Amino acid sequence: MKIKSKRVVFRCIGYFFSKIRYLRIKDPFKKFVLLKQKSAFSAKTIFDPIKKRPNILVLPIRVSPTSNLLEGLLGYALSLRGCNVSCLLDGGYLDISENNSIEGKNFISTALSVYEQNRFARAFEQRPIYFDSLIQPQEIELIKVQLMNLSLVELSSFRFKDISVGLHAKYGLMRYLKRETICEVHRDLMYDFVITAIKCVIATESAINNVKPDHALISHGCYSTWGTCLEVLNKHKVPAVVWGRGYVAGGSVIFSHDDSYLYEYIHEPNEYWNESSLTDAQIKRVLDYYKKKRIPQNSVDGISYYKSKPDERKLSALKERVASYDACIGIYPNIPWDGTMFSGTTNFPTIRHFLEKLHSYVIKNPKIIFITRCHPAEINNKGNETQESFLEIFDQVFTRKPKNIIVIPPQDSVSSYDVSALCNAAVMFGSTLSLELSIARHPVIQVGQTNTTNKGFIFDAPTEALFFQYLDQAARGSLELTDYQVNLAIKYAYHWIFKRHIPETLVELDGMKYKNFKFNNIKELLPNNNSVLDFICDAIISRKSFILPENFS
Repeated sequence: MKIKSKRVVFRCIGYFFSKIRYLRIKDPFKKFVLLKQKSAFSAKTIFDPIKKRPNILVLPIRVSPTSNLLEGLLGYALSLRGCNVSCLLDGGYLDISENNSIEGKNFISTALSVYEQNRFARAFEQRPIYFDSLIQPQEIELIKVQLMNLSLVELSSFRFKDISVGLHAKYGLMRYLKRETICEVHRDLMYDFVITAIKCVIATESAINNVKPDHALISHGCYSTWGTCLEVLNKHKVPAVVWGRGYVAGGSVIFSHDDSYLYEYIHEPNEYWNESSLTDAQIKRVLDYYKKKRIPQNSVDGISYYKSKPDERKLSALKERVASYDACIGIYPNIPWDGTMFSGTTNFPTIRHFLEKLHSYVIKNPKIIFITRCHPAEINNKGNETQESFLEIFDQVFTRKPKNIIVIPPQDSVSSYDVSALCNAAVMFGSTLSLELSIARHPVIQVGQTNTTNKGFIFDAPTEALFFQYLDQAARGSLELTDYQVNLAIKYAYHWIFKRHIPETLVELDGMKYKNFKFNNIKELLPNNNSVLDFICDAIISRKSFILPENFS
């Protein structure tokens, strides 16, 4: 079957599957088209087609009505501000990616994606550029032969056209499998993901030559698709904006320039936030936010991990056990594959490495009790037998479980807050809880890295020696936060929550799913009708930092 005809077949089949999809959820693309018709308005009608317009390349690659709606709207808004917008779409050309389901529904998800890609481009009036028009099949076949005999290690470090396709492929595979540990049994899947990344390199380079973009818009900035595409954009010096949904303030949006937002905020200059003073009202706003977060079933962030108060008998027994030790340390790991991907460092590259170092300290210090609170989001996905849990890695490292360590499973009603109240200090690997506990004057020892790294209010432990030193201090009760550090944490929290997270003013969400649009007329997307939208579009084009001015927050 020829590639283009394959795309058409996928689109037709996707149409029928979409009928089932939209029996269960609302259809945002249909609603947007209806709004355009009601408004009797189109972006194509308001600009002189002869006049030079900035070129924007949006890179959804695959499309769903949940994940890609915002970049469709932003692309349309940019077209209303004089930009010429194109979008890069795989058209079903990628055989596998992190966006596929391991549960065996790849054909259905691909067919739906191809159908939605067509609707995305038409609804938001973006010129579609498909992979199959950019890649020569013969080139891919030759590359497959060249890679056929490479080992897992060689594939993981493979570079193509000076792009780290092996690394991006590994991250994509980790997300696909939901595993931190990629082993020899996954070699063939790794090969497939490297091919996906290579296709993304070729397609993105060809799209750059075709569109000659002045700016690009892409989500996540990582994995075999978006991570690869972003590195290609960087290589060709195309200014790129990376966006994602933040787990803060009910679906607000975070943005960065030329790097994944997950990395940009680690290296963000402290001068962006630590030199200003907060008013009493701003401090109260931060403290109230975190106070509400501790309430079970709260709706502060659109998602609440704790559904009920803790089992009092269980909590009482935990307190009694802790009381028989000299000190207590809380351990708060992230979900393994997620934490490793974004939080690993030279000396603590994975959660497994972290646990191996922790193991030696636990054994040597029997008078200190350690309570490990698994991440509450880490509940096994039904049907995903490859998922690797923290408990699985823990049992492999702690083959003979010492008496002085407790592990609280993800679904337990005893929360991280309950655990912290019993402990001298907290140890984090990739957990965002570090900021919240620091504001509560609870000392946090951080291995790995997150947005709170090098901010001055946590105890960063880049080496094993410093990690053990901080643990010793915590056990003695001498690891304490100063007033200055607590104030720093509050300052950073205000910056992070209310200035770095941009309010969602376009889409009303139910959790992370589309519920409705927040506008009733397309003309509301024009300049000067939505100050937040104006701010985002201006920051994309002018390359300003995505830090909300005070009058917005």
